[in-house]
Amino acid sequence: MTRALDSGAPGEPVRRAVAETVHSVHFGAACAAGLAFLVLLLVAPRRFPVLKNPED
Repeated sequence: MTRALDSGAPGEPVRRAVAETVHSVHFGAACAAGLAFLVLLLVAPRRFPVLKNPED
């Protein structure tokens, strides 16, 4: 890939491959963030007690 980029403008297959890879990485990161949010939303309240009257 570095040879293709060093020789000037990369060809269309290289551009498509890079675009698809970036899309996959962003999609994976979004899925991981959504899963982490759901875990915090559903698991955290059950694992930790919620105090109704916090002591000062």
